[in-house]
Amino acid sequence: MDKANGLCDLKTLISLLVLSIFAFFLFLVITLDWVEAQSSKFTDEQAISGNTNQSSIDKNSVNITMSRSACFGACPVYYLEINGEGKVIYRGYKDVEVTGDRISFIPVDKIRALVNQFNSLGYFNLKDRYDEANITDQASVQTSIMIEGKFKSVHHYLGTVNSPELVKLTQLENMIDEVANSSQWVGLQGLNSSLVTS
Repeated sequence: MDKANGLCDLKTLISLLVLSIFAFFLFLVITLDWVEAQSSKFTDEQAISGNTNQSSIDKNSVNITMSRSACFGACPVYYLEINGEGKVIYRGYKDVEVTGDRISFIPVDKIRALVNQFNSLGYFNLKDRYDEANITDQASVQTSIMIEGKFKSVHHYLGTVNSPELVKLTQLENMIDEVANSSQWVGLQGLNSSLVTS
């Protein structure tokens, strides 16, 4: 009888664990969809066509963000924000060496190079979402730029079928990590697992 009760308890525990994992991923999907909907609404109101003239940019008007989400494994989960004056805000959540908030500063010329990369990619002309799943259980990357009152956000599921524009978007995502020096908080091993090469 005790053996049967033990098996019953084990089955119950496994069922609860599976249910908890499902609830976590459902929460993550709902949260990302809400964030994307909010940014799309803002993008629709302030959409632009073409590039911004980098030489006349007011550095106080630049704000760049990137967040990397969880996957079905040990993908680092963190958020970066970079403003035009070189202030970097890092928030580490999971599978990173440093959890919590950190602040650092980078040279303004690196911000200019990053803005130039957004422009050369044609970031404002990209779709809002790239999430046609080719591979499941991969992380997502959400990037955004606010420059001179114009906002654009792109959601990139890393299991999406690759295309030339996604190769360039991935290079931009990796450049944001490099410019922000996120490896100091994420760790080299974690950063290498989140970077996608093309």
